Amino acid sequence: MRFAQPAPVTLILIATSLAACSHTPPESNLKSSKVSFVRDIAPILESRCLVCHHQANAPKSGGLNLESRQLALSTGRNSPVIIPGDPDHSPLVTSITADQDRHASMPPIAHSLSHAQLKLIKTWIKEGAEWPANSKGDLSRPGS
Repeated sequence: MRFAQPAPVTLILIATSLAACSHTPPESNLKSSKVSFVRDIAPILESRCLVCHHQANAPKSGGLNLESRQLALSTGRNSPVIIPGDPDHSPLVTSITADQDRHASMPPIAHSLSHAQLKLIKTWIKEGAEWPANSKGDLSRPGS
Protein backbone atom coordinates (compact mmCIF):
# COMPACT_ATOMS: atom_id res chain seq x y z
CA MET A 1 0.00 0.00 0.00
CA ARG A 2 1.29 3.38 -0.91
CA PHE A 3 0.61 6.55 1.09
CA ALA A 4 0.27 9.94 -0.53
CA GLN A 5 2.94 12.51 0.24
CA PRO A 6 1.59 15.33 2.45
CA ALA A 7 1.36 18.69 0.78
CA PRO A 8 3.91 21.33 1.87
CA VAL A 9 1.14 23.35 3.49
CA THR A 10 0.21 20.32 5.62
CA LEU A 11 3.82 19.96 6.76
CA ILE A 12 3.93 23.62 7.77
CA LEU A 13 0.71 23.24 9.76
CA ILE A 14 2.04 20.14 11.53
CA ALA A 15 5.33 21.87 12.36
CA THR A 16 3.50 24.95 13.65
CA SER A 17 1.22 22.84 15.82
CA LEU A 18 4.14 20.93 17.30
CA ALA A 19 6.01 24.15 18.04
CA ALA A 20 2.95 25.61 19.78
CA CYS A 21 2.65 22.51 21.96
CA SER A 22 6.28 22.44 22.99
CA HIS A 23 7.11 23.80 26.42
CA THR A 24 8.76 27.20 26.34
CA PRO A 25 9.88 28.44 29.74
CA PRO A 26 8.54 31.84 30.77
CA GLU A 27 10.91 34.73 30.25
CA SER A 28 11.54 34.99 33.99
CA ASN A 29 13.04 31.48 33.96
CA LEU A 30 15.36 32.41 31.12
CA LYS A 31 17.14 34.97 33.29
CA SER A 32 19.88 33.63 35.51
CA SER A 33 18.77 32.85 39.02
CA LYS A 34 19.80 34.90 42.01
CA VAL A 35 23.25 34.20 43.39
CA SER A 36 23.01 31.77 46.29
CA PHE A 37 25.29 32.15 49.29
CA VAL A 38 25.31 28.42 50.07
CA ARG A 39 25.73 27.28 46.45
CA ASP A 40 27.92 30.05 44.99
CA ILE A 41 29.59 32.24 47.61
CA ALA A 42 30.37 29.94 50.55
CA PRO A 43 32.66 27.67 48.47
CA ILE A 44 34.65 30.71 47.29
CA LEU A 45 35.03 32.14 50.79
CA GLU A 46 35.94 28.75 52.25
CA SER A 47 38.56 27.91 49.63
CA ARG A 48 40.03 31.36 49.04
CA CYS A 49 39.41 33.59 52.06
CA LEU A 50 39.18 31.47 55.19
CA VAL A 51 42.74 30.29 54.68
CA CYS A 52 43.67 33.54 56.43
CA HIS A 53 40.46 35.21 57.63
CA HIS A 54 39.42 32.93 60.49
CA GLN A 55 39.29 33.38 64.26
CA ALA A 56 42.76 32.07 65.09
CA ASN A 57 44.42 34.16 62.40
CA ALA A 58 42.27 37.30 62.51
CA PRO A 59 44.81 39.43 64.44
CA LYS A 60 47.31 38.86 61.58
CA SER A 61 44.66 39.40 58.88
CA GLY A 62 43.39 42.88 59.61
CA GLY A 63 41.07 41.51 62.28
CA LEU A 64 38.71 40.18 59.63
CA ASN A 65 36.93 36.91 60.39
CA LEU A 66 34.69 35.50 57.63
CA GLU A 67 33.48 32.38 59.44
CA SER A 68 29.89 33.66 59.84
CA ARG A 69 27.62 36.45 58.64
CA GLN A 70 27.77 38.21 61.99
CA LEU A 71 31.57 38.14 62.08
CA ALA A 72 31.95 39.12 58.43
CA LEU A 73 29.78 42.19 58.94
CA SER A 74 31.35 43.28 62.23
CA THR A 75 35.06 42.43 62.23
CA GLY A 76 38.08 43.82 60.48
CA ARG A 77 39.91 47.06 60.18
CA ASN A 78 37.47 48.26 57.47
CA SER A 79 34.33 46.96 59.16
CA PRO A 80 31.91 46.28 57.64
CA VAL A 81 33.67 44.80 54.64
CA ILE A 82 30.39 43.91 52.94
CA ILE A 83 27.81 46.61 52.30
CA PRO A 84 24.70 44.78 51.07
CA GLY A 85 23.41 46.30 47.84
CA ASP A 86 26.55 48.36 47.25
CA PRO A 87 29.48 46.38 45.82
CA ASP A 88 31.24 49.56 44.68
CA HIS A 89 31.64 50.76 48.28
CA SER A 90 32.22 47.36 49.90
CA PRO A 91 35.84 47.04 51.09
CA LEU A 92 35.68 43.32 50.25
CA VAL A 93 35.12 44.12 46.56
CA THR A 94 37.76 46.83 46.62
CA SER A 95 40.27 44.33 48.01
CA ILE A 96 39.47 41.42 45.70
CA THR A 97 39.49 43.60 42.59
CA ALA A 98 42.67 45.52 43.45
CA ASP A 99 45.69 45.09 41.25
CA GLN A 100 47.66 42.06 42.49
CA ASP A 101 50.81 44.18 42.69
CA ARG A 102 49.27 46.38 45.39
CA HIS A 103 49.60 45.42 49.04
CA ALA A 104 45.85 45.78 49.60
CA SER A 105 44.91 43.14 47.03
CA MET A 106 43.25 40.03 48.36
CA PRO A 107 43.49 37.18 48.25
CA PRO A 108 47.21 36.76 47.69
CA ILE A 109 48.21 35.47 44.26
CA ALA A 110 48.32 31.87 45.50
CA HIS A 111 44.59 32.06 46.24
CA SER A 112 43.53 34.57 43.58
CA LEU A 113 39.95 34.59 42.33
CA SER A 114 38.85 33.93 38.78
CA HIS A 115 36.91 36.54 36.82
CA ALA A 116 33.76 34.42 37.27
CA GLN A 117 34.26 34.28 41.07
CA LEU A 118 34.77 38.06 41.24
CA LYS A 119 31.59 38.58 39.24
CA LEU A 120 29.62 36.22 41.52
CA ILE A 121 30.73 38.07 44.65
CA LYS A 122 29.91 41.48 43.15
CA THR A 123 26.51 40.27 41.97
CA TRP A 124 25.80 38.65 45.35
CA ILE A 125 26.55 41.91 47.16
CA LYS A 126 24.51 43.92 44.63
CA GLU A 127 21.56 41.56 45.21
CA GLY A 128 21.71 42.25 48.96
CA ALA A 129 24.43 39.86 50.16
CA GLU A 130 21.99 37.38 51.63
CA TRP A 131 23.91 35.15 54.04
CA PRO A 132 22.06 32.77 56.37
CA ALA A 133 22.58 33.71 60.00
CA ASN A 134 22.02 30.08 61.03
CA SER A 135 24.33 27.08 60.71
CA LYS A 136 23.90 27.03 56.89
CA GLY A 137 25.80 30.30 56.84
CA ASP A 138 28.66 29.16 59.07
CA LEU A 139 31.81 28.47 57.12
CA SER A 140 34.73 26.21 57.84
CA ARG A 141 38.23 26.66 56.64
CA PRO A 142 39.91 24.00 54.55
CA GLY A 143 41.43 21.23 56.63
CA SER A 144 39.62 22.17 59.85
